[in-house]
Amino acid sequence: MLASVLALGLSGCGKSQGDRLAQARKLVDKKDRAGAIIQLKSVIQEAPKLGEARLMLGTLLLDGGDAAAAEIELRRALELQLPEPQVVPVLARALLAAGKAALLVQQFDGVTWPDAQATAELKTALAQAHATLGNLPAARESLDRALRAAPQYEPALLLRARVTAVGGDLPGALQQVNDLLARSPGSADGWLLKGDMLGRQQAAAAGAAGVADTTEIVQAYRQSLQLRPDHPAAHAALISLHLAQRDADAANAQFEAMRKVLPKHPQTRLFEGQMAFLKGDLPRARELFQLLLRSAPDNLMLLQSAGAVELRLNAPAQAEVLLSKALQLAPGAVASRRLLAQSYLSLGQPTKALAVLEPLVGNAKTANDAEALTLAAQARLLTGDGAQAAALFERAAKLRPDDPKVRTAVALSHLSRGQGEQAIAELQTVASSDAGITADMALISTHLRRKAYEPALAAIAALDRKQPTRALAPHLRGQVLLLKRDTAGARQAFEQAVGREPTYYPSVASLAGLDYLEKKPDAARARFDTLIKADPRNGAARLAAAELASRTGAGREAVAKLLDEAVKANPGDATARLALVDHHLATSNAKAALVAAQAALAQLPDHFELLGRQGRAQIATGDHQQAVTTYNRMVALQGKSPLGYLGLAEAQMAGNDLGAASRSVKRALEVAPDDLPAQRLGITVALRQKQPAQALALAREVQRQRPDQAVGYLLEGEIESVNQRWDAALPPLRKAVTKADPAQAPERLHHVLGQLGKTAEADALAASWLKDHPRDMLFLFYLGDIALGRKDLAGAEQRYRAVLEVNPEHALSLNNIAWLMLEQKKPGALPYAERAVKAAPDQPALMDTLAMAYAAENQADKAIALQKRVLELRPEDPFLRLNLARFYVQAGEKRLAKAELDRLAVLGDRFPRQDQVDALLKGLKR
Repeated sequence: MLASVLALGLSGCGKSQGDRLAQARKLVDKKDRAGAIIQLKSVIQEAPKLGEARLMLGTLLLDGGDAAAAEIELRRALELQLPEPQVVPVLARALLAAGKAALLVQQFDGVTWPDAQATAELKTALAQAHATLGNLPAARESLDRALRAAPQYEPALLLRARVTAVGGDLPGALQQVNDLLARSPGSADGWLLKGDMLGRQQAAAAGAAGVADTTEIVQAYRQSLQLRPDHPAAHAALISLHLAQRDADAANAQFEAMRKVLPKHPQTRLFEGQMAFLKGDLPRARELFQLLLRSAPDNLMLLQSAGAVELRLNAPAQAEVLLSKALQLAPGAVASRRLLAQSYLSLGQPTKALAVLEPLVGNAKTANDAEALTLAAQARLLTGDGAQAAALFERAAKLRPDDPKVRTAVALSHLSRGQGEQAIAELQTVASSDAGITADMALISTHLRRKAYEPALAAIAALDRKQPTRALAPHLRGQVLLLKRDTAGARQAFEQAVGREPTYYPSVASLAGLDYLEKKPDAARARFDTLIKADPRNGAARLAAAELASRTGAGREAVAKLLDEAVKANPGDATARLALVDHHLATSNAKAALVAAQAALAQLPDHFELLGRQGRAQIATGDHQQAVTTYNRMVALQGKSPLGYLGLAEAQMAGNDLGAASRSVKRALEVAPDDLPAQRLGITVALRQKQPAQALALAREVQRQRPDQAVGYLLEGEIESVNQRWDAALPPLRKAVTKADPAQAPERLHHVLGQLGKTAEADALAASWLKDHPRDMLFLFYLGDIALGRKDLAGAEQRYRAVLEVNPEHALSLNNIAWLMLEQKKPGALPYAERAVKAAPDQPALMDTLAMAYAAENQADKAIALQKRVLELRPEDPFLRLNLARFYVQAGEKRLAKAELDRLAVLGDRFPRQDQVDALLKGLKR
């Protein structure tokens, strides 16, 4: 490729520049890539708009492994109007090398040219991008187009073999490679791929034991190097193979050979860093990986390697940043997930560790990653779930019977067979003789699973003797003491943990939780403030502080400020950015949510969850078309996830494009046939399209998939209710209330009985349901609403008070009681309204009730101040503005009252309370 680029580069420039470009080619012919790059940079300095030189330089930089710099030069060449067929195929390879497969697909998937060779090159790169993103059908389609354009195009033939292998047909893939080598025995890439295919084939045959005989594989790689001695991938393959075989001498020898021919190649430096890591020279490994990341910040292997080094250097916060980015770039990267989970455990954030590990351990039937299971078990133990921890340890033990820690595995297998005492004795033996803590953690979780708290405390004491300066043991002790209801002892244990490690988040959070339960929110807040001061980058502490502020009644802006500080402390932390966007969405501040999402994506481009939040914010602000664009990006990134299609359908529904929404839901269901949100949305779209039969078909599919759950029958009942087919709604709703988790079925059934005039049966249902479920807050609240609808104010108040007996801080019940007391002219509404707003800050309806309560207590100034804040949240709500006018009248502010009333009068028939507006205006004239 480079030779043709250089030849093309001589045709469009002046004599002096042409001579210098020709000189650059001669330097390349002499294998002096560095000299050629210097020559080209000199030419560009004199003639910055010389596109040919940019193209040549970009190609050389790419061949030298500097994909980021290559992309810059190649895009500049495009800007300078060089023909796309010359530039785009090289740019496509640069994007692949930089880990930007999604961007490549987004920008060039539909591009084609009459130039067959250029088209083949681009379509092959696109096929590789699709394969990288996990979309094998699209990869095969792009390969077919490449080979139609150029049937003997070698890179396409090689990639076709790789895709065949990934699809599960290893013999077929190997045959394709052999056919290619029969035609082109001088293909260095072909021999490299043959080595890869042989390695896969032998690994599959050998199973977990690994490759037994590597002779043929080594020969293939060496043949590739004989044909092309500076082939970085062939050197890398041999080094990796030797490392996998634990042949350090052979790996070192191959590395030295690579360093001799490719001394400054990024791949060489990568292996130098990995060799330093294996030898324990962690500072040197860190130096090399950081150097490489400057030019390749999105390289998955580099990010993983750098993260592993930071973990070994006891810098989990730095590791988290690197590994989070690695996982964002490649959500399927198992190594990244494991390492990131380790960093979260080191940071004392077990909940985050569990979330990261969920794809590896969530399915008990298919999960086969012993290391991930062990990490998840340790995380479960830290969260206080000893039973789940023990179960995970047992699953890990079954997968690794020949692990070096085999005695722990054997002990756990005995436990799974009911030989508890024998298992515990074996675990105690292993724990006492092993310097590691895996057996200790398994022993502790086993005791907790059996609710044997005293033996668990004894095992924790043994762990404490192994780690006398670490916070882990006293933290676990605190959790056990909480299970024993010894709050004072637990507090003392958590204090000891924090004394050892002041920034150990689990113990700080546990102490703050105890403070909160003891009605000491200021003490809880002070704990987080102290932790943040000691560790400003601790995202979990900052998010917990924001949650505490929200729970204790802080306003919308105060909570947003705390979340914004969390983002500034960790700009690369997606969790903090997601929390900020979610806060703005939850508090009806869609514009702020959109700004926060856009800022987040500028820092974390193509982050899947952040794109979803941006789409929601765009829908909320009315920008439906931009939301469609955002969700299409999600589909391009993860075509196998239903989330992008569901967001797309919601955006299309918001734009009233029901046909497109229906198609998007169908795509979501093709990807995930049993995805309940997709099925629900499909029903919603079908009802909007006046297609009840289609909606019912989806509901019955849910029933077929989940026969023991209420949801499918509830959906059928709701569909029939929407169509006012009350008789048809009864049977599925009767069935729904008999299921283990009936959700809203009792309320829906009661409502349908009422619509059919079966009042006695509805009353009997209510009495029977509350007799069996006296603490069902949802049903109690529903009955309160029913009484309110009948104008039975006393009855409604009674029901809402019953809700408060179950949950004294139920915001809506507190609000409704306050409103009812105001309506009935009863004293004492203000405390209820204040508690409601404290329980759910920045909710306009609740704030409006509180303002009314202030007014009832003749505190018009407070009522006005609060109602003005309410109108800032909902400036277009005329009912809220009418109340503000009333408060102004009460305060004697006639001019301000008239201004608000005049704005309402302009609305005319659009505001149904014009009679009240007229009455207030007349009163002002008196």
